[in-house]
Amino acid sequence: MAHIPERTCLACGRKVGKPELLRISCNKDGSIAVDPRQRLPGRGAYVCRTLACGELLKKRKGLHHGFRRPVAIEVYDQIILYLRDHAAT
Repeated sequence: MAHIPERTCLACGRKVGKPELLRISCNKDGSIAVDPRQRLPGRGAYVCRTLACGELLKKRKGLHHGFRRPVAIEVYDQIILYLRDHAAT
């Protein structure tokens, strides 16, 4: 059986297999994007694929910690919109 790397959700702190989480990518140029296929370059931060964790991430400003720099509120809104459309139940 293959090893599945674990990552921690920045919102709830739960450790789960990497494929179960949504990756948020921060490029070297500072652009931040939702990375559902987990292929974009740059530093990655992870959040559960639930709307509740998306909202908690915004409330706690979790990406500030994950990317070690301030993140615009619009980025959190973009993540929440993505999760509304694609969230796991």
